[in-house]
This record gives sequence, structure tokens and C-alpha cells, in this order.
Amino acid sequence: MNTQDSPRADGDFDVLGVYVETLRARMTPLRFRTLVRAVDTTCGLVSDEPAGTVTVPGDGFLPEDLRRGYMSLLAVMITGRIDHRLVEVPAPGGPSGWVVLEAGAAHDPAAQQAACHTVAHRHGERPSIC
Repeated sequence: MNTQDSPRADGDFDVLGVYVETLRARMTPLRFRTLVRAVDTTCGLVSDEPAGTVTVPGDGFLPEDLRRGYMSLLAVMITGRIDHRLVEVPAPGGPSGWVVLEAGAAHDPAAQQAACHTVAHRHGERPSIC
């Protein structure tokens, strides 16, 4: 991604706009709309505006690739950067989860372990799952 490709009116690079357009190009229209609805609902939950519920086709959960896209899009929205990495966190008796780490931390076993322990602690699990 070239920083000269999408300048905003103020001259800064529109990281979020380019990232969203990249997602749109890689996904079917239905999957893209599902992702945008999920992110929009999350933004509504953390704002002062009431939010609706997300209606997800199928079993009510986002498929793994859309969960990853959801996490990445939120990370770009929050940080204004695209140099993050998603790291899988194992869960006992259930599906794995994901944490967003800075790019350098994603290759640091100690940082990954710390993230896993934090998630386990917040969910009342034993850190031994990490």
C-alpha cells in the first residue's frame, strides 16, 4: 500500500479508507455488509447512540475469516495503523480467540504469552491454557 495513493483533504494518508476498500475488493458483497454491520454495531455499543443487534447468517457467529477481518478493521479504526498482527489464543473446550498485537510483539513469544495470560485471567480461566 503506497502512502501516496489515497491522501485526505488535509494531506494525510487515509489508512482506514484504503483498508476498507481493500476489504471490499476481497469479499463478496454479502460478507462485506456482514462485516460492516458487525463493526457498526460495535461502534454503537461504545458510543452514546443506541445500537441494534447484528444479524449474522447461519449459526449467529461470524466465520473465522470474518472474525479476523472484524478484529483487524477495529484495530485499524482504533490505531489508525495497519501494522498490527492477530495472534490466536487457545481456549479450553471451545474455539480459539484472537488478540491484536503490535507488529513487533506478534513475533515475541513473551508478548504472546502475556496476552494469553491476560485473556485467561479476564475470563477466569487458569493461565495454563496458554
